[in-house]
Amino acid sequence: MRTDSQCCEVECVDPTPGLPPPPVAECPASSTYTLVDSGQVSHTELAADDHVFWCLRCTTPGEVAQLTFADFDIEYNFDFLYLYDSPGMGGQYMALHGQYYQNEEMHGTISASGREAFVEYTADGSVNGQGFDATFSCGVDDGISWEDN
Repeated sequence: MRTDSQCCEVECVDPTPGLPPPPVAECPASSTYTLVDSGQVSHTELAADDHVFWCLRCTTPGEVAQLTFADFDIEYNFDFLYLYDSPGMGGQYMALHGQYYQNEEMHGTISASGREAFVEYTADGSVNGQGFDATFSCGVDDGISWEDN
């Protein structure tokens, strides 16, 4: 996984002890949002035991899926936003959690290594934060990425 100084602000991680691995499950059609070329990855009405998915796809060859966060506030160490560098679960991922960007704009863009990415929000059964809001776009890879070295 390649990281840079901006990455540490959002806690880029490889699957390691201390953070639970992402759940292994298929992307249920009833819970999935599919965004093509642009859109919002946003969830501001959090509930206990939430499990929401976004499939991101870019149609232009040479462009990569990118996320730029405006707000981010979820329960630290119990609720997670997993960003997969693949069209579904199972690829390299970043796990975001906590209040890193509450009331601040995130500096930088998170870029997948290809035209498809997958986002999963999962919450435990208790405390919730204010939620998150990110813009999905397609472009040249110039941000933080979570690709293999």
